[in-house]
Amino acid sequence: MKIRLSVPYAPGDVWAVTPLIRDFAEQSPGDVLYVDHPYPEITAGNPFAAGPCERYDMDEVFTFHCDRAEDDRHYYGMDRRSSLAGDFYRFLCERTGRRIERRTLAAEFYPSSFEREYSLVPTDRKICVLNAGHKNDVPVKSWGVERFRRVVEALRDRVLFVQVGAKRTGQDFHTSIPGCLDMLGKTTLRELAVLVYHADFVLTGISQLHHAAGMPCYKPRHCITIAGAREPENWANCYSRDGVTWHWIDEKTCTGEEPGCWANFCQDCPAMAGITPERITNIMENLI
Repeated sequence: MKIRLSVPYAPGDVWAVTPLIRDFAEQSPGDVLYVDHPYPEITAGNPFAAGPCERYDMDEVFTFHCDRAEDDRHYYGMDRRSSLAGDFYRFLCERTGRRIERRTLAAEFYPSSFEREYSLVPTDRKICVLNAGHKNDVPVKSWGVERFRRVVEALRDRVLFVQVGAKRTGQDFHTSIPGCLDMLGKTTLRELAVLVYHADFVLTGISQLHHAAGMPCYKPRHCITIAGAREPENWANCYSRDGVTWHWIDEKTCTGEEPGCWANFCQDCPAMAGITPERITNIMENLI
C-alpha cells in the first residue's frame, strides 16, 4: 500500500512526526509512507523517508487534522494522556489498520558528515540555542524578552547564547538581546537543526526547538522549555533520547488548575509571570 500523510502545519509538528517515519518504514516494510509537509529540509537525508510521490499514485491519502472546540484550535485526540507525537501514530493506525508501535522516542535528524563535524558557531563556551520570541497565533507562549535578557546577562561569560527565530513580517516577534550571537532571520531550517545538533542547551518556549532538541546527540544536551500553563506536560514533553534531558517549566493556570488551559491569548499571563529568570539561571548553572 502507498500512503500519503499530509501534515500541513508548523515545523514543530513536522519534527514531531519524524519518529513515525522511521517506525513505519521498519515495521511495515511492505508499504510506503510518504509524509507530505512544507519543510523538506527537516527530513533531508533521512533514509527512512520516501521520496516525492504523485498524489494520484497513492492508495490512501490522509491529512492530519485539527478539531475545533469552543472556537479554539485543538489537535486530534487532545486530552491529558495524549501526546503530539503519539497522536500521529494513533491517527495513522486508525485510518490504515496498520499496527505501528512507537519505538523511536524522539525527533530524527540525519546530518551530513560535514554538518556533524563543523559547528556554525564558536565552541569555546557552552552553546545555548535561544528562542526568545513568539508567533502571532499563540502569543500566550511568550515569556517576555526582558526575562530572557536577565538569563543571558547572568550567564553570558560561560555560555554562548545563539538567538534564533524567523522574522516573517506580522507573524514572528523577536527582539535582539544584548550578549547573544544574533542569528535572527539568518538561518535556514537545516542550519537551525545543525545549531541544535552542536548545542549543549536549548532554551525556548513551546516551539519547534523543543521538539528538535531530541535529535541524536554526541554530547549531553539539555532543553529548557518555558511552558507556562497552556499545555500539559504530557502533550509536548513526551520524548526520550539517551543523552538528552528536557526540563519542562510550567505553572498552574490563572484559576489554580494544573496546566492545560489551551488558551492562545492571555493578557500578561500569570503562569508565565510566575516563572522567574533566576529559576532558569539556577537550572543552567547547575548543569554547566
